[in-house]
Amino acid sequence: MPNSGHVDLRVLLQNQTQYIQSLEKETTFKITEIENERLKRLCRHQRMRFGTKSEAFNTPQQDLFAEDWAKPMKPTCSNSWNTSPEQIPAPKHP
Repeated sequence: MPNSGHVDLRVLLQNQTQYIQSLEKETTFKITEIENERLKRLCRHQRMRFGTKSEAFNTPQQDLFAEDWAKPMKPTCSNSWNTSPEQIPAPKHP
């Protein structure tokens, strides 16, 4: 029965071909999913970077911002960079 071995090889080859085709489809699907995710992130980034027209300052807000920006900054806490450790008061415990 030499034909039965030949048939078995043919069936094996068909099964492997189908398996390879299913892997190719799965890989193509995953690549498409990854590309879609990358495009979504790119669109989100573009909206964040370039879609700020509704959040832009109006003229009075721009003036206030410019005034505040021009003022010198004051330290907001007692521990500024120019303070030595000896000048920092000890914490008060009740």
